[in-house]
Amino acid sequence: MIEETLRPADAAMRTRAVAAATIGTALEWFDFTLYGALAATILPKLFFPAMEPTSALLASLATFGVGLAARPLGAIICGHLGDKLGRRNLLLGTVTIMGLSSVLMGLLPTYAQIGVWAPVLLVLLRILQGFALGGESTGAQLMAIEHASPDRRGKYSGLLGLCSPLSQILANGALLLLASTMSAESFDAYGWRVPFLLSFILVIVGIYIRLKVNETPAFVALRKSQVAQAAELHHQDARSAEADRLPAADGRQCLRDCRRAGGWHA
Repeated sequence: MIEETLRPADAAMRTRAVAAATIGTALEWFDFTLYGALAATILPKLFFPAMEPTSALLASLATFGVGLAARPLGAIICGHLGDKLGRRNLLLGTVTIMGLSSVLMGLLPTYAQIGVWAPVLLVLLRILQGFALGGESTGAQLMAIEHASPDRRGKYSGLLGLCSPLSQILANGALLLLASTMSAESFDAYGWRVPFLLSFILVIVGIYIRLKVNETPAFVALRKSQVAQAAELHHQDARSAEADRLPAADGRQCLRDCRRAGGWHA
């Protein structure tokens, strides 16, 4: 079995893996939480001004819910891709999608500039954010657990639970700092965009950290077993093709001999 073939990663790589999973996930939760704070304050009047205030607030909060609804889809699809492409490659993809969608959100024109396309594009970017966070939650858990030694898997997995509350503190702290150092007009005009635009830096940091982590031992062992199975199937196909090239009578006799002997011996 795969578990029996695994060798524990060295201590430095285990520490690096859990740090990459924890920091990267916290950065993605930062972007996700940042939107939640703004959805109840700034975004209703910038992206839904044609509605009366209560309806605009509900519409803005609904866009936050769209991101939450996209998370299960991201978890399922990214979990499948993680088994095909690798945990590290998956996490590089999720942090990139989250960062780029957040940067585009910071550059997004408002309803006053492009009309109804503003909320439409906002919803699309929210779907991308939710999709990326769903994949991140799945991949980061696997990255931490599969790199951990058997006696520390619960501990390493538990560290990822810090990501959501930590990101909420950082996101709200960033907005508080901006709001306290800028006028209300300036904050409404461009100040709220600053944290989203800074996501470009978060993308670079997240990619750099994860490039320093090797693929998990479990995935490496899985790929080796898949290669071995493919080689065995190819060998069996070659033996079957060899039997097909024999004369009909000799082939039938040979196949009967194979059945009695329990297999084909070249």
